[in-house]
Amino acid sequence: MTNLNPSLNDYVMKRIEEIIHTILLNHIVYRKLSDELSYTLRELIERVPENCKPLLYEYEEREHEQTVIALEAMYKQGFMDGVFLNKEILKGN
Repeated sequence: MTNLNPSLNDYVMKRIEEIIHTILLNHIVYRKLSDELSYTLRELIERVPENCKPLLYEYEEREHEQTVIALEAMYKQGFMDGVFLNKEILKGN
């Protein structure tokens, strides 16, 4: 995937945040899974010995980072695919 210029990248990041707040937070299955994951994490934190908690927090942080990277990459690729498709359609007219 090609790198996006800074203003396009800013647009993509704002759009991802908008999607999260307007679509995902209203998606019943997503919210249910999110609540279940939060509950499971709280249970793990309560049950894990103190000396293991830093490792659990590190895992959680890295997993979030990975998810953000995946979402950004998919959105950017979908956006670029849409731009390409639009150009191809316009060529045909």
